[in-house]
Amino acid sequence: MRASNSTRSRKRRAIADPDHESRIQAALDGLQKGKYRSVRDAANKENVARSTLEDRKSGKHKAWKDAFVHLQLLQPPEEQAVMDWVGHCAVIGRPFHVSDLKSAAHDVSGKVPGKNWHERVSQRHPEIVSSRPAHLDPKRAANFNEPTIKDYFDKLEAVFTEFNGIPAGNLWNMDEKGVQMGGGRNRGRKKHLFIRDMRDRYKIRSDNLELVTIIECISASGEAMPPSFVLSDGPAPDTREFAPNEIGIIAFSKSGWTDNELGIEWVKEVFIPEALARREDHTKPAVLIYDGHGSHESFELKQYIYEQGLDEEVVIIGLPSKTTHKTQPLDAVVFTHIQTKWQDHCETSAIKRRSIDRYNVIHEYMHVRKECMSPELIKKSFEKTGIYPFNPKIFPPESFAPSKIYSCKAHVPESFPPEIPSSPIPFEMDASDDEYHPSSDLDIDDQGPASNNDDQRIPAEPQISSKQPINIDLDSDCDATDAEPEDPTQLDNPEDHQAVDAYASFSSTSSSNSRITRASSISTSLLNVPNPRPPTIRSAFEDERLSPEQRFDEIRSLRVQVQEIWEAMVYWKAQAQAADAHCTLIKRELDLSKEQIANLERKKTRRSSKQTLSRVIVHKNRREEYRQEAQERATQQAAEAERLAAKEAEDLARKARMSEEERSRNFVGSLSSYKRDDLLVLARVLGVDDQGTVAELRPRIRDYILENKTTLCRNPRVSGLSLLQSSGRRQDPTESDLGISREAGPSSALHPPTGTSTPVKHT
Repeated sequence: MRASNSTRSRKRRAIADPDHESRIQAALDGLQKGKYRSVRDAANKENVARSTLEDRKSGKHKAWKDAFVHLQLLQPPEEQAVMDWVGHCAVIGRPFHVSDLKSAAHDVSGKVPGKNWHERVSQRHPEIVSSRPAHLDPKRAANFNEPTIKDYFDKLEAVFTEFNGIPAGNLWNMDEKGVQMGGGRNRGRKKHLFIRDMRDRYKIRSDNLELVTIIECISASGEAMPPSFVLSDGPAPDTREFAPNEIGIIAFSKSGWTDNELGIEWVKEVFIPEALARREDHTKPAVLIYDGHGSHESFELKQYIYEQGLDEEVVIIGLPSKTTHKTQPLDAVVFTHIQTKWQDHCETSAIKRRSIDRYNVIHEYMHVRKECMSPELIKKSFEKTGIYPFNPKIFPPESFAPSKIYSCKAHVPESFPPEIPSSPIPFEMDASDDEYHPSSDLDIDDQGPASNNDDQRIPAEPQISSKQPINIDLDSDCDATDAEPEDPTQLDNPEDHQAVDAYASFSSTSSSNSRITRASSISTSLLNVPNPRPPTIRSAFEDERLSPEQRFDEIRSLRVQVQEIWEAMVYWKAQAQAADAHCTLIKRELDLSKEQIANLERKKTRRSSKQTLSRVIVHKNRREEYRQEAQERATQQAAEAERLAAKEAEDLARKARMSEEERSRNFVGSLSSYKRDDLLVLARVLGVDDQGTVAELRPRIRDYILENKTTLCRNPRVSGLSLLQSSGRRQDPTESDLGISREAGPSSALHPPTGTSTPVKHT
């Protein structure tokens, strides 16, 4: 009971006083370095109990967090490896859930974690927190990668350099934003106050999801062009109260979104007049940056600019596809504020019973726009995206981490072992079975004891601390410039040469085609564990001749060596536990990679969107490309017109042939041999409805012939049909008449039996 109470008191003290353990460690360090004369002096100076300090100094007790490590589900090295994978997956956009954490712990330990195990882990690792993540589209995660963004900034820099810099007043960004008149279904992140006992917690808001597209265009100087609006087809709102230059254009479309025609109209009516008039430097062009929507890159848009000679005054640059959440100023900053304000405004309007519809949505939006679209916010949006001031390094390396999921390499945490000792790698031998010698397969332990020399050392593996993630190459063809492991024998620290020898001996036995590659050079710090020499073997007579001081020195030396061996053993045990945990978790990643590969190999049912890099859409140097595109387009249009003319002539000839057959053709043979045009002509001759497919026309005509068989037998134009050739009593239709059996060739309707009239030949 006393021990239990002592444990509880230490636990309470550790929780209530987080600095208690650090003070004990400071006192122990001070005693070891001679800072304090006695335990009593150290206890008084560091404000800890003298008995506790004496017990810790003598090794009787351990720290509370270390005393029960053996009872944990995962040992500290294993738990740290799992936490490293948790942090790594969180960075690349694949965060762990509590269930994923427990699953990983089960895979590593082989035991099922308890109900509250994750809470105790969170206490030991305060850097891990639980949070609700923001959603990121997989295509955006894949496209926002370092090569794509570098290519975009290179092209942007080339345009800036060509004109010796573009001033802020000449830089523009345009984008469309769809807003819903009810504010949308997103509930937002705001919390509200309720009574604790309430079960139903509501907030009044409109459910009107009618869409309105708003076109905004902002400048790096903090200015904004008048907004334009695209409404769905219907009545137009009254905007007479606005000033002439306060609103751009108001257009209508079936869906409420922009299209090619509206995009060209906006460029003609809004952008060209406003951008050229507001240029800060009229000797330099106005640069427009926007996304690669189809209406932004239409041929008609380029045709208007080039034909009007505006390519000397305007340069249009398209952003890389699926990267606008980071690279477009309006998307990255401005529209986020507008959406939040718009939702709040819609909720307030619903509470005040003021509905927002197509007649007042422009007025309501202009009210919200004045509140949040300030010059400071606009300038900040260009600065955050690296456009102005120009900063190609605006995005840190960790911002590209989500794209690693779609890389041809499997990325792992920094603590992943660069070299994992395993069984020897098999290799092919050219020797035949006759040349095989069993004596060559001896293990190291079978070759006798090691020689007792002074150069023999206990192997000590260096401790690698990687500053950048390590990549495991899953496809050797993906990257031919994989960095080789750093040669530890080239280290400049002479104190680490003992551990280097063991590392070099291990590296010499590993395969040259290592599947572990490093993204860049890794700073290596070796474990400073001295390798003691084996004790000198002396006879009993020599030991008796040693003086007491020499014997004490020998005992002290042996104690130091035993302590060093113990530290090395503890280190290697921790390394082995961490390596086992990493191997288990990397196996989970490999299983996931195999599943991703299998999904990619499946036949896609829908066409994927084209991934496009940034491009210069309109520029004076691209006029020749536009002319070639215009020529190719004219050739295609001429070929299409010729094809349509030929098809129209064919249709006219077909209609003339069918009209001639309606007047003079005699029908013979089985209905199953008749094609669609034959059935249409026969249906019109008989006065039967000719609408529908062949499967519908054939039974309809057959039923009519059987019902009017007596009358039709006297009609020479249809008396040659097989349904009318039966004599005597009425016979049931055959399978051929019903069209169930194999259909005859098309020539059967053109070659009637002997004695029947010849039908009109097809032209």
